[in-house]
Amino acid sequence: MKAYRAFADEPGFAAVAATADVLANGGNLSIPRYVRRPADAGDRAPASDLRSAWAEFAAAGREFRRRMDEVVEMLDGVVAEGRADG
Repeated sequence: MKAYRAFADEPGFAAVAATADVLANGGNLSIPRYVRRPADAGDRAPASDLRSAWAEFAAAGREFRRRMDEVVEMLDGVVAEGRADG
């Protein structure tokens, strides 16, 4: 979403293609035509970075599930109220 809102090239991830470039490629919007992997893409991130990224991902998943549980409980309450009124 960040790359979309910035509407700017982000090497290895996003490219803003001019209409003329797209038409020159026969209207082909295939991502590899416009986005290239950076030359240093073969370098691997240190394990500690991967561990922290995984921990953040897992925490975000737990938070998501917690919030979804709250939404389900709220909806259950709305449905129960509807049955009592009807």
